[in-house]
Amino acid sequence: MNKKICQRVFIPILFAVSYFFMSVAALAVQCGDTIVTPTVLLQDLSCDITPANPVAVTVVGPAGSLTLLNSEISCSNINPNAADPAGVVLLGVGARLSGGKISNCPDAVRVAGNGFHAVFGTKITNSVRYGILIESKNNTVTQASITFSGIDGVVLDSSDNTVIESQISHSNLDGITILNDNNHILSNILDSNGNDGLQIFGDNNRVTNNNFENNGASGINGTAADLSIFSQNFIKGSGQNGLEIRGVDNLISQNISLENGISGILMANNPDTTNVIVGNFALDNLFDLVDVNDPGDCSADNIWLDNTFVTASPPCLD
Repeated sequence: MNKKICQRVFIPILFAVSYFFMSVAALAVQCGDTIVTPTVLLQDLSCDITPANPVAVTVVGPAGSLTLLNSEISCSNINPNAADPAGVVLLGVGARLSGGKISNCPDAVRVAGNGFHAVFGTKITNSVRYGILIESKNNTVTQASITFSGIDGVVLDSSDNTVIESQISHSNLDGITILNDNNHILSNILDSNGNDGLQIFGDNNRVTNNNFENNGASGINGTAADLSIFSQNFIKGSGQNGLEIRGVDNLISQNISLENGISGILMANNPDTTNVIVGNFALDNLFDLVDVNDPGDCSADNIWLDNTFVTASPPCLD
């Protein structure tokens, strides 16, 4: 047979066979399954969450991955006796979830196991509790859309994780909550969350180049944050404070904080503070800059330098 004719016949057959096996893999996915090989889901999957099957789908790395190709995993009939219920759980090391949509699950995605997992481009909505709960180290969430979470959009209950280029909005409480150290929040949009855009209980975290708008309390709330970097963030329209920090040895630099209900940048009450607040732009807040640690003569340990503002308490802040 002519070589060109052979190629013309063989290539369409190859695509047809590949599509067939892809479809078989998709149809083989059932509620309660554990995935240990690369798998593509091509049709929607609705799962009852029960004590016998508390997780819709589990993906185990390093070989396991799940791609939702224009498909959705949804949870229904959630039994309150189900232990650790979730839509998708990533276990092992290096499991991957990408694309599609996960809706109406207790936690949409739980990232556990030994870490190095990835969540990429998944839309998550109407989670009962958390959109994504991260319990292991060295994981990455990229280009996710997380909306209308019952509590928080993303919870980082471990260290050395990255959330990047994602949008987290309309959570009942916080967009992101950090409960550990050495995490990086980079180039995300966090808007219209009921409490804080980002709340931090941990040290050595980096929050850079994010957009925080119209969050109910603070855009960024470092409730217990030491040795962290907050830089080049845009914060606007928070109900209370744009950027609020309780901690020591933090760098707050080159942020823009506008039109927040109380303070643009607030260094809240914390003894022995030695934070550096430099080169920020805070305007149209009730008070643009506030240091509650200062007795009124700028003799406190925080360093305020080269900030752009109109109103400050005490007035001697720079």
